[in-house]
Parts: sequence; structure tokens; C-alpha cells
Amino acid sequence: MPSVLGNDASGDALALISTIDTSITLGAWRKAHPVDSVVSISITGNNERLCRTSIANVKVGVQTMIRSAVFDMSAPPISEKLPADSVEAFNQFCTLRTIWMSASFPDSADARIFADSVRGTIAVRLGTAKPQASLFTYEADKAVGNTWTNQATTIVLAVQPAMKDPSDSSRATDSAKARRGSRVLLVGYAPGSTLQTFDAHWEREKQQLDHDAKFAYGVADSAIGWANAPAIATDLRFIIGQLRDAQIRDDSKQDPRVIPALLRAVKATHDIAPSLPAPRRAALFLATDIVLFGALPFVPTDTTQPTNRALTAAGITFDNLPIDDMLQNTRPWLWEAYHLDSLGRGGHAAFVELLSLGWSTRGACNEGGSDHEKIIEHGEAALRRGDTDPMVHYYVASAYKTIWDSAHMPEGNELVDPAPYRPRADAARSKAIEHFRAALAGLRDGPERRLAWIDAVKLILGRSEQPEHICFYD
Repeated sequence: MPSVLGNDASGDALALISTIDTSITLGAWRKAHPVDSVVSISITGNNERLCRTSIANVKVGVQTMIRSAVFDMSAPPISEKLPADSVEAFNQFCTLRTIWMSASFPDSADARIFADSVRGTIAVRLGTAKPQASLFTYEADKAVGNTWTNQATTIVLAVQPAMKDPSDSSRATDSAKARRGSRVLLVGYAPGSTLQTFDAHWEREKQQLDHDAKFAYGVADSAIGWANAPAIATDLRFIIGQLRDAQIRDDSKQDPRVIPALLRAVKATHDIAPSLPAPRRAALFLATDIVLFGALPFVPTDTTQPTNRALTAAGITFDNLPIDDMLQNTRPWLWEAYHLDSLGRGGHAAFVELLSLGWSTRGACNEGGSDHEKIIEHGEAALRRGDTDPMVHYYVASAYKTIWDSAHMPEGNELVDPAPYRPRADAARSKAIEHFRAALAGLRDGPERRLAWIDAVKLILGRSEQPEHICFYD
């Protein structure tokens, strides 16, 4: 890498890393650092909101380090207006979030000497460090070092031991092990950086999952009202309250009334639904399905269990998940709600839920892996019929994005063969952007708007990632 990179001597590398200026866009950076190589690959493989990485050699003291300036997609603007093209996206919405510098040393002792020198220089500038190193990379999980905080920037200096060579003898002497080499990592990142710590990353993931679950519970609550079945509503709303408290998954904290209430609601739905007109029946099936799947998506494989027997008697069907050793609810009542009243409130809500699931509720990929094709087929048919729901556009866009992402997967990966997707990639990218624009014109939910904007900007930038709507059971 150092031999093919330009040497950037445009400024003090340690000053650059000490305070990340998040107002710097990729367009401005490229003008100021013309020798950089700009790539679309993340330093650590995490591409969550990566725009581009700009790489060059820099000098820290007498040592050459590889400096990677990581630009992430910035927060969406007010109203989530999309850029017109990639040039506008680069110049306005790709902002500096991380500076990642590294240097490799054949001798671990040399790495420690260099790290000590850098540590002293930074300490003069920033004061005493915390004796820890936390970086978003599996490779650096055993790195030891220090962390400073300067304004909103976190700075990490770490020495990463060389990866063990499987051919090395476990009887190698300590001195030989010390000579295996090390890598010195010097990283500065701003809040929200793609390369923030794992804890920050998973917290964002958890927030999105919590939002999606609560959105579904809101749909169920509305469907309870549409169904107008008071005998069932009390139990369903009690379970929704437990689901929102997020303790229902913890057996030690779960209210003992939950499972009895759930089974009562399921039995009552089975018994009462046939007497209701189709719109109310669809709404009741939808409400009970969402609550049941939220509270009990899986059951043990022992079909003699009382809960299994009660659900089977009510018409709930299951798929075996052999790897997980569980049975998964295949959500027959969600399908029933859609077929009963596809153009009504309950049926349409079921339709949107089915699009979100890839038009499949089977476990272990029992309906194949091409979920995106079914989303496009049913979503576009609904739009041709005059459906104006922005969520339909959103899911159709995500399905077209899956084609683009699949076409750019590496050869030989176990998820998907990219070759069949390549001829369709450019057209799918254009269609996905078109549908994301249409979705953003009508979406009212804030988190969904942000997701739509981010995914659309990824496409505008030509970014690809792991396909969303490809089923892969592992």
C-alpha cells in the first residue's frame, strides 16, 4: 500500500486527528489533498454509513503512516431532500467523521517505541489519557493503548499484536513471538462515526429494532379498534403493553399473566372471527397475528407442549428451524387478513407487513431466497392499481436496491451469485432511487424517512452493501 499511495504533506497529521472537523466535505477534502486515493472500501469492513475513504501516506515524526480519512453520509437535511446527483452528494452530504492512521513494524519492540513517542506528543497536546483502547474492528480487539477526548473527538492510540500464524509452533520462544511484529493504530473519530465503538453501533441497531417493533404494535392497536371485538381487545392490549415494556422476552421478568392472556386471545380469535364481516375479521386476524408473533414467534419442537397444542388447535402453523432447534410461526392469520380484505384498512396493513417480510413468512428460507422479486411483483402491481401508500414505494425501492447490491457482491460468496444480477444492476439502481424519491414525498415516520434517505444516498453514491432481501438460513 505505501508504495502506491501519494505522500500527503499538507499539514500536521497529529493536529488533524486531534479534532475531527465534521464540516469538511469530501469535495473540499479532495481539493485540499489532491494526492489521495479515494476508495469505497471501509477500513474495518463496516460500511454502515460509509461514503468514501481517502487514503495517503503521511509522516508522524520520522515514521510513515497510512492515513485514511473516512467520510460518512451526514445526517439527512431538513425534509430529507435527496441530492440531485452524485457530485452534489459528494460535495454536500459526505462529511469527515474519522481519521484512521496505521503503521506496521516487523519488530514489536520498534512498534512500542514509536507508540510511546506518539503517546508523549499527544499527551503534551491533550493531557492525560485513559488507559484503554476501544476501536470498531475485530482485528483490534486485542489492541492495548490509550484514549483521549478532545472536545467531541475521541482519539485512540493502540498497539495491535500481529495475528498468529497457524504454521507457528506453539513452542516458539517469547523472543521469537515478540519479533512477529505489531501494528500501531492512531484513530480519531467524531460522534456518529461509522467506525465508532461496537457498543455505539449496536445501540443504533437496537434503536431501529425497537422502533420497528413499536410501529408494528401501533398497527396492532389500530387493528384492535377496527375489529371492534371487546372480548379479545383487553387481552391483546395487555400483551401490547408488555411488549412495549420489552421485558416479555426475559423469562425471569415476564408477567405470568402473559401466556394465558395470549392463548385466550388466540382461542377467542379462532372462535369469534368466523362470525364477523370480512373487514372486521381481517382486522382481528391482523391484530392477533402481530401480537402473537411479537410475544411468541418461536416455540419448542416438542409438539406435546400445552402452548404448542393450543396454537395448533387454533390453526397456527409452524416451520421447523433445524439449526435453531425451534418451530417458527408461519403467520397464517396475516395471510388470511390480506386475502379477506386486501383493499380495506386491515387487509392493506397486512399487505404492507407482507411486503416488509419479502412476501414470505416461512422459516429456514423454505420459499427460496429471491424475496426481492416478490416484493417488486406485488408492490408494483399495487402501485399500478392506484395504491398511494409511501411504504409500498419504500419496500419496492429496497427490493430494487437488493438487485444492485447483489450484483456487487464478491465472487464466491456464500450468500448470492452476483453474475445473474449484473445485467440488471444499473436499471435497478435507477428504479430504486425513483421509488425512494416517491416514498420520501409521503413518509411521515421520522426513522423511516431517515432510512429511506440514507439508502437512496448510498445508491446515488454508487455504494453497495450486503443485500437485504436475500434469504439465507445459517
